[in-house]
Amino acid sequence: MLFRAPRKRDRRSENMKPDKDKTDEVKQCHAVVIGADDNPENIQNLNIPKGATGAQVKTQLGKPLDYVLRRQETGEVIQNSDEVYQKVQEGDKLLLNPLTRVGQAQ
Repeated sequence: MLFRAPRKRDRRSENMKPDKDKTDEVKQCHAVVIGADDNPENIQNLNIPKGATGAQVKTQLGKPLDYVLRRQETGEVIQNSDEVYQKVQEGDKLLLNPLTRVGQAQ
């Protein structure tokens, strides 16, 4: 009968935990949201998680998820889902508008 040596503890999971000091720098980013309170002149400066989804920004503003959040420069829509690439980045200027029905002018 063969004798097996006990397995060594897998320490990778312990070593993979990020240092708290390093992650705090990257967690927040600054973005400007224009038209946040159904008022196009209203501008809100937000500190939001870097790479936040549209849903996270709308939740922080207290707005329903059916609002459209897009970048002012490119018109690119910031999606609600994590599975897409359009996420909030540092210094973004975002437009928040109620969702318009098809056929209405935007």
